Amino acid sequence: MKDENYCTLGGRITHPPGIYSARNQGWLLTFSIAVHLLHSKTPLFMEIKVPGTTDQAKLTAFAERLPIGRKVTVHNAELQNKTWIDPTTQTEKISYHLFCRLDQIYLHELPAAGTGRAAA
Repeated sequence: MKDENYCTLGGRITHPPGIYSARNQGWLLTFSIAVHLLHSKTPLFMEIKVPGTTDQAKLTAFAERLPIGRKVTVHNAELQNKTWIDPTTQTEKISYHLFCRLDQIYLHELPAAGTGRAAA
């Protein structure tokens, strides 16, 4: 029996999204958000990946709605990790990302012009 792996996180877009070809699996939309933690001044940067669609135009239209600073909430996404060896330190590193569908991403109001923050 598998355990449940569902995460809900909200944060602000940190860089423009990218759309990539995913080897025989359609297209992959990626972007990252900064999630502010209660007891830390350093945010958690989480990569969001939306895999498995053959409709590149749909992903492109959605990506245009993801400017830097926009707040989004990702509901019921699957948390996954990736490990690699850092070439400069030769130490093992780990990163985490959320995999979800487009309908699991809630878009909050657009940021106010020039502020990078959502309008009140």
